Amino acid sequence: TSNTTYKFYVRSVCSATESSAWTGPFTFTTACGTYTELSENFDALTVTGSIPNCWSKVLSGSTLSSYATVGMYNYSSNSAPNNIQFYNSGSGSADNMMLVSPIITNLSAGTHRLRFFAKNGTATQDLQIGTMSNPADATTFTVLQTVDLTTSWSEYSVSFAAYTGTNTHFAFRRLSTSTYTYVYLDNVVWEAIPTTPPACVAITSPANLAENVMSGTITWAASADATSYKITVGTTATGTEVLNSVDVGNVTSYNLVTEPGTTYYVTISPVNQYGTTTGCSAISFTTCDA
Repeated sequence: TSNTTYKFYVRSVCSATESSAWTGPFTFTTACGTYTELSENFDALTVTGSIPNCWSKVLSGSTLSSYATVGMYNYSSNSAPNNIQFYNSGSGSADNMMLVSPIITNLSAGTHRLRFFAKNGTATQDLQIGTMSNPADATTFTVLQTVDLTTSWSEYSVSFAAYTGTNTHFAFRRLSTSTYTYVYLDNVVWEAIPTTPPACVAITSPANLAENVMSGTITWAASADATSYKITVGTTATGTEVLNSVDVGNVTSYNLVTEPGTTYYVTISPVNQYGTTTGCSAISFTTCDA
């Protein structure tokens, strides 16, 4: 069995009636296996600073602090008791603090996504999601997406549908935009992208039927199944003359150019690898007069 430690004993058999004493135990551990699906909540770890078997961590860089860490931490987790903590101490912005997955054989299959929960201790500390060919060499890291974290636990999803490279590990690399700060990671899942269209998402701003709106910034809740979002805007309940199902990418906000004293009807439709949602309800808001 892969990733398993075995013990064995040996003795000499000299004759049918004579044998030496048993010698041992001797131990060996088999190599790590490969994965096509993965779910890791880090709760089986018992030693602070440790990581799961077959995972790797990279701490490198010319200005890396000796106090920088990547490993298990059992406080304020998304799912108790454990999470992974990235602490940079006084490390520089170019230094590497990375957590690397075991070998994933279907990274480039075009069918899977990486789903996880994360947060930061201080605003603007983010995570880069990417791939690696060598889990011990930071220079093999290729960025796929940068995830903008907040100070609250939130779920994030990164689609690998468009990835066509040859790397065999996914990796998390924290960004250090300030020193002596923390980033936390929990409940990592590598799974197939759902084949059904993602559910509609709620528009969080402006509020439905809001009046005298000063800003045209539209925000909405993220969908774990979405790889991008389409926005439709009109000045009537079914209108599309302002924007007609425009794909704005994998973001959760859009700055709409508005006219004074105008009512806008807005629909946000999440899109995944296999299609779009249908029947999402519109909200409306009215801008203030000039």
